[in-house]
Amino acid sequence: MVEDVVVATGAVVAVSTGWLGVQLCVNTHPRLATCATVRLMFWFVFHLKVAYSTELGASTAYRGHAAATADPDVAAQIRQILDDELHHRKTLGDLLTEFDAVPYTFLEWLFWCVGNVISVGCHLWGEWASAFGAAQFEFGGAGDYVRAAKAARAVGREDLAVLLDEFQAQETAHRAFFLALARSRFPGVKRVAGPISTEA
Repeated sequence: MVEDVVVATGAVVAVSTGWLGVQLCVNTHPRLATCATVRLMFWFVFHLKVAYSTELGASTAYRGHAAATADPDVAAQIRQILDDELHHRKTLGDLLTEFDAVPYTFLEWLFWCVGNVISVGCHLWGEWASAFGAAQFEFGGAGDYVRAAKAARAVGREDLAVLLDEFQAQETAHRAFFLALARSRFPGVKRVAGPISTEA
C-alpha cells in the first residue's frame, strides 16, 4: 500500500511503501529534487512516525503506572509526564498531517500492545520494575528525537529541529526522574542504558 508521495514542481519524485519503505526516484528535470534529497525527507518523516507511535506506548503505559503507584506525589509526577507524552504525540501527529503522511499501522498496533502490557504489569511487578521499564522507554524516546532532529536539519527544517530538541530534553528529564525513582526503590541500580544513539 502506498503511504507517501513526495511531489516537486508538479512531478512525483518518490514513493515510499510498506513499513521501512521502498523509494522509487524519477528525476526528469535537473531542477527537481534529487533522489538524495528525497531520501533525506523520507528518513525525516520515518523518524517522526517512529516517535509518534512510541509516544502511544509510553502514554498507555503511564496510565497504568500512575494508577499502580501508592505514593500520591509520585503518581502526580507520572501523570504530568503522561501529559507531556500526549502533547508530544499530538504535535507529531500535526506534523505528519503537514507532510501528508500517516502513521505506520504495524507500529501503532505494536506500541499499543506494549503499552497495555506494561500498564497492566505495573500492578503486578512492583515499583522498581515499573520505574526501570519507564526509564528504558524514555531512553528510547530521547533517542528517537535526537535522530528526528538530526534528520530535520538535514532537510533544512531548523525550526522543527529545535522543537524536536526540546522534546528530547523533556524525555531525558523524564528518564532522570524514573531512574532516580528506580534507584530509590533498589539502590543497586547504577545505570539503565548507555549514551543515546544518534545513528539514523
